[in-house]
Amino acid sequence: MIKKDRNRSIKFTKKIISLLLVMLLSNSTFNVGHFSRNISFADTYPTAWQLENIFENDDVFKATLKTFQTTDMEKLKTYKGTLSDDTTLLECLKHYEALNITASKLYVYAAMMQDMDTTNSLYLENKSLSLSAVSTLEEAASFLVPEILERSDAEINRLIQNPKFENFGNYLNSLIESRDYYFDENSERILALATPMLDMPYEIYTQLTVSDAKYGSFTNHMGKTQTFDPEWDTIYWYASDEAMRESALSSYYSPYIENANTLAAIYIAELQKNAFAAKSRGYESSLAAAVDGAIEPEQYKAMIEVTRANAPLLKRYFELRKSALGFDEFSMSDMQLAYTTEYYETYDYDQGVSMVLDALKPLGEDYQSRLVDFLESGSIDVYPNTYKTTSQYSWGAYDSPVYVLLNYQDTFDDVATLAHELGHAMHQTLIQENQPYFDASVPSFPAEVTSTLNELFLADYFQQNSDDAEAQLLYATKELDNIYYIFFEQVILADFEMQAHEIIDGGEALSLESLNQLWLDTVKMYYGDAVKLPDYYAYHWMTVPHMFQNHYVYSYAMSFAAAQKIKENIDLSGDSEIDAYLDFLTRGGSEMPTDSLERIGIDFSDNRLYDAVFNRMDTLITEVEQQLDDIGDDLTYPPDLLDNSEIESILGSWDRPESSDSGSSEKETSDDSETVDFDELSNDDLYSVIALIVLIMMFIFTALIIAIIVLALINRDLKKQMKLYEYQRYQSQFMSDR
Repeated sequence: MIKKDRNRSIKFTKKIISLLLVMLLSNSTFNVGHFSRNISFADTYPTAWQLENIFENDDVFKATLKTFQTTDMEKLKTYKGTLSDDTTLLECLKHYEALNITASKLYVYAAMMQDMDTTNSLYLENKSLSLSAVSTLEEAASFLVPEILERSDAEINRLIQNPKFENFGNYLNSLIESRDYYFDENSERILALATPMLDMPYEIYTQLTVSDAKYGSFTNHMGKTQTFDPEWDTIYWYASDEAMRESALSSYYSPYIENANTLAAIYIAELQKNAFAAKSRGYESSLAAAVDGAIEPEQYKAMIEVTRANAPLLKRYFELRKSALGFDEFSMSDMQLAYTTEYYETYDYDQGVSMVLDALKPLGEDYQSRLVDFLESGSIDVYPNTYKTTSQYSWGAYDSPVYVLLNYQDTFDDVATLAHELGHAMHQTLIQENQPYFDASVPSFPAEVTSTLNELFLADYFQQNSDDAEAQLLYATKELDNIYYIFFEQVILADFEMQAHEIIDGGEALSLESLNQLWLDTVKMYYGDAVKLPDYYAYHWMTVPHMFQNHYVYSYAMSFAAAQKIKENIDLSGDSEIDAYLDFLTRGGSEMPTDSLERIGIDFSDNRLYDAVFNRMDTLITEVEQQLDDIGDDLTYPPDLLDNSEIESILGSWDRPESSDSGSSEKETSDDSETVDFDELSNDDLYSVIALIVLIMMFIFTALIIAIIVLALINRDLKKQMKLYEYQRYQSQFMSDR
């Protein structure tokens, strides 16, 4: 009894100490860079989605779905055969617009609910039902386009000039331009019925690689075999033992390798689906159909051609990484390793928000104000949760809030992801405020321009607000790596994707073996012999979800090139360029993306646009080489691989669940972990506690100073723990956007 009383006193004292520290620290103003706040976004505003702003609850969702599938569909069908009358056509278009908005809300709500728990079968069912609703709408509306196209181009143009049809002008004009790609009502109905089937490859891929993923085994630092857990065991990707590093990475790839034939079959089904959709509509190729309304196929191919010609830059990049690490050979398994400096700081969500707001000040006060409103709105789901998807994205339905999904874990890359997704959110918000439904849709390009521009401003902010040479080296390295990951790697994936589609378009067959070989051949066109490709890397293409989303990845590369030029223009010209950019954000799908970009000086018909990217990469490689030479052996945080004792120390400091197959002994549990019952404390205990509190208050400031010194001394060890998370943005950022 005495022992338990003492334990309770100690626990009570610890709680009091913690409370005092929180109260003391809460009176301090948080400062990052030039931006200061006295509020906490994480504590003051919601950090989890408020999806009731779409549907109040599941019952409302299901009621809306039922009405949509019955009453709303029956009303739509009454317009069949009546659209030769202008007034009836206008009524039908308005009803069709409202149904599209409802269908979008149904799907977005259901998909977001599933993303919060990918194992919940009810959410999966709701998502499936919402997809069926979309298919039902397309089937029921299959008469619409054929009846409109019974009118001549002149008649349709007359409608476009009528103010009553203002919200449908671009939609009607697109029908004229695409007249050759539409069929009679029966054919349109058949294609509409095929929609759920055609959308299945990506859905199956997601279930197989997320919910049903089973990772392989590897030998850990203690020589024991354990199953790879991506939440904890990425620490082994930084091991000094190359074999252990390779083994852990291979285990990460094992769900893909073990299901390789199935995943290849899913991808081939995706390719065949795209070929079917393109050919049935009369397009020359899958590529032409995929980029229709966004860019010309020749511009896609020109991007690949000019990037292949500048592949020697990649060889310089890999040589820099190899030299900085002191390796005789550089492997793709080394891509996770820091190679210049391991200087780091952690940034909690409040700090990340403050940095992003400060970095985006060049975009003007109105943009800043809108950002703050959005951050306070409960439209961001910030932190990771069990079974929550690892994707990070911005998404929303028309006539409802835009939402952002994060998995924020206090790293530099998480701050960059926040800036990235806020760029999408602001773009979507401004479009909804300024465009009718049919003009609000924006393809992946130029959607990625806005997010990439935000990242460029953030990189600039970090570099301008640091006077530490090693921090400057880190930020230059980050910018250099971004050019590789956001531009070059996406071009390589787009190149592979284009070739795979061309094979299927040509009536030839593909298999797992031929797809893997095509991937390796494509990679070697760019990398040459500058990097070693481990056996598992042949399967890398299937680890990228965007490969299963028709011609998506090119948008990152083209957007990066455009964003780089826009930033240069804003830096040079200021307010006039800001106004032009904000106007661009409002245009949505009201005109061709390339036309919108030409308004602000971005011309993709001129391949010299890409020179900005290649020149910047060349400059950064030279700068990083020079910075490494200047700092020499004075690096405070040199790249440092982890030996077995360091891995053991780091793993021992983590609160890993006992159920995890870590290969280490189980932790002992204490029977003294009871909740403190203050009523059971004796008077002596209470007096002791009060006396202790007085002493704590007397020495609190001294303790804080000591704590700061201790933290500085152990900073080098703490940085190793951050390696668990450093890889996550590069592994997931191209999986995130919808």
